[in-house]
Amino acid sequence: MNAIVRTKGIEPIAFMENGYRQITNSARPIQAPADMKNMKIRVPSNKMYIDLFKTLGADPTVMNIGEVFTSLQQKTIDGQENPVSVIHSRKFYEVQEYLSIVNYSYDCYVLGINAKFWAGLDKEAQEILTKTAKAAAEYQIKLTREREQKDIDDMKAKGTKVNVLTPAQVEAFRKQSASIYTQYEGQMSKELIDSFQKAGK
Repeated sequence: MNAIVRTKGIEPIAFMENGYRQITNSARPIQAPADMKNMKIRVPSNKMYIDLFKTLGADPTVMNIGEVFTSLQQKTIDGQENPVSVIHSRKFYEVQEYLSIVNYSYDCYVLGINAKFWAGLDKEAQEILTKTAKAAAEYQIKLTREREQKDIDDMKAKGTKVNVLTPAQVEAFRKQSASIYTQYEGQMSKELIDSFQKAGK
């Protein structure tokens, strides 16, 4: 990941997270790939997500995040996918009956610095920035994980029906989406994809 970020002229000094991406909808709990058949799901403008949801039988719809609440309310779309923090802060639970904890994609943030600026810093400054950034990232991850459960509990209290996929159910999704890994090997490298798959298990 660091090597990929550096090709963009950025020096990565820490990784933070927004959590795993989950699915909400107004039709039914998502427990198997068949539950997603023809479901109109809002996705960000990310080709891999579009291809993934098509592979699962859904109808992915690219839409700006600012339009999602109204589209869910008016039933222009059936559901959407986002980390729990986004689902909660955007109040999608007000217009969605089901939240399925599927953990289908890990959302992380890179804390980086312009590579040219970084190269101009002395070693001591680099060490101070790296140490501080990593400490901040660890704290951010801790807060994010604590907040996620609180957000889920709050949505449950407000009437959201939450289901968590079992390992066997996750495996069914993994098998159906296996072709996506092969499809993106050329862009991401087999080594990186294999590491993601291993971490996901």
